[in-house]
Amino acid sequence: MNDTTASTADATGVTKDKAIRYTLFFIVMGIYTLPFLGVNVPAPAMFTNAENGYITLLFIHEFAGFIFFGHTFFSNVWAMRVRMVGDKQTGIMARGMLRKMAMGITGPTSIIVPLAGLMLVNSYFDGFLNNPWAVDAYICFWLM
Repeated sequence: MNDTTASTADATGVTKDKAIRYTLFFIVMGIYTLPFLGVNVPAPAMFTNAENGYITLLFIHEFAGFIFFGHTFFSNVWAMRVRMVGDKQTGIMARGMLRKMAMGITGPTSIIVPLAGLMLVNSYFDGFLNNPWAVDAYICFWLM
């Protein structure tokens, strides 16, 4: 980054990286609102078998949720701890690694968890809007 780029980023507070992250955030948040507008997310044909499909979708949903929460929580704790006790360069490295892991682990699982949950509810529990517990869980995950 040269002096001109650094001064522009410092003056406006907007960088290309930040613009990409916020754009992705708003796209994902917009897509997450579609079930409230009545968009149905059925399970693919390979998951429509009543016994095996239900267990497979449930396993995907729960395992991805476990990875999402565990990675989000523990990687943030790790990064904060590294920044508190390490030098400045180590803190910068930890923040960079955290961003890469967020895009590689937390990002995909934040899409897989609600998608598999919507497929479960729409295919096996009479639809998303007919189950108040599913709406509550979806809103909680959306806010998280």
